[in-house]
Amino acid sequence: DVYKTKEINFVAQQLEHIVNNVSEGFIMTDENGNITYGNDNTKKLLKIDNNIVGKKIYDIAPFSQIVDAIEKKFNIEEREYNFANTEGKFIRCYIKLNTIISNEGNIIGFIAIIKDVNDVKKTLSNLLRESQRETKLQDIKGKSKVVFKIREQVIMATKSTSTVLIQGATGTGKGLVARAIHYNTMGRDGPFVVINCSAIPAELLESELFGYEEGAFTGAKKGGKIGKFELANKGTIFLDEIGDMQIYMQSKLLRVLESKKIQRVGGLKETDVDVRIIAATNHNLHNLVFSGHGQFRKDLYYRLNVIPIFIPPLSERKEDIPGLVEFLLVRYNHIFKKNIKGLDTQTKDIFMSYLWPGNVRELENVIEYCMNVENGTIISYHNLIQYLKTYATNNNNHKNSLKSILHKYEKEILIEKMSKHGHTLYSKKIIAKELNLSLPTLYRKLRFYNIDSYHK
Repeated sequence: DVYKTKEINFVAQQLEHIVNNVSEGFIMTDENGNITYGNDNTKKLLKIDNNIVGKKIYDIAPFSQIVDAIEKKFNIEEREYNFANTEGKFIRCYIKLNTIISNEGNIIGFIAIIKDVNDVKKTLSNLLRESQRETKLQDIKGKSKVVFKIREQVIMATKSTSTVLIQGATGTGKGLVARAIHYNTMGRDGPFVVINCSAIPAELLESELFGYEEGAFTGAKKGGKIGKFELANKGTIFLDEIGDMQIYMQSKLLRVLESKKIQRVGGLKETDVDVRIIAATNHNLHNLVFSGHGQFRKDLYYRLNVIPIFIPPLSERKEDIPGLVEFLLVRYNHIFKKNIKGLDTQTKDIFMSYLWPGNVRELENVIEYCMNVENGTIISYHNLIQYLKTYATNNNNHKNSLKSILHKYEKEILIEKMSKHGHTLYSKKIIAKELNLSLPTLYRKLRFYNIDSYHK
């Protein structure tokens, strides 16, 4: 009746309004691929001005797989396509094709969902940005002159979009400095994308950085894949351990730096990218360039080293250790729901004497371990001994190795206990109990340190 017809028309208008106000394009066809409806965004995305109703879908989106899907009645998972429209311009988009099935179970048509490839990239970029912790300048901890200088260099780098080269030993905090530069640079609201050049096999690094087209190589994902440079567009890409990058990849990276364009593996079209590059390495790139072995390209080195930042090892800025420890205690107290207030005297002495070859990362690991096992409110020296037994792999011959420092304090404690309690068997049982050791272990340590030359 008239009332139902009006109601149906009203609902249809509502649905059309909804479909025309989403960012995706929608094309509906009958079972033979004849277009019965196309929303406004379809014409906008595919740069089509005329009416598309009544045309074949594969005339609008000329992909062989769509032809096969219409003829053989199957779905197409979301895939990236690159095609020329009626104006001869290349359009990149994602298309997904689903069958429409009637209540009787028959295929009566198809619906194609079309997405702008740039919108997909923006969505991925937003997800990357939301999954990362924003870093502030004050997150670079320390009171040494070195740290003040690093902060000044970071501030200088935030006023520019030039490439930055961060050099320093493993565990010194190169990633932290890179994030601080990105998140404090004015106008850089894009993502911060990280890739470790040493962790990815050389033969895969190119496709990771620049992406690849469908069929570029055996095992390539259908529809191709977006590379890290495209994901980082309008943002920053952090190339960690760039000193391990192969020479042939260095030349490709140099070309991107010079042209601001990338080309996917197996592709023919170049894509403009607006990406700031921050590189980091634990190698001395200057030595790699000028050593005569040709391990790193001189021209790439100069391109990267526009704003150089060097982070010295923790052993050269030991005055920063107390502040770092305080910061880490606050962090892990929050994580572990504890109330550990500091370190005992012997642990403090060890921390200041030790060379920390693993730098800030090793300090963090030691603090985390001790806070996991500490039951009191002060991290005790005995927990460091347990850490040593489990994890320490330092050079025993070095006078400032963790093992040698712990041996020194362990010997002092045993001498103090023996002086206090004596050398009798009864005394040793008391000492073993106080130190939470078995009696045989105590005897072994006394012999090792040559403290007790006889047994009672």
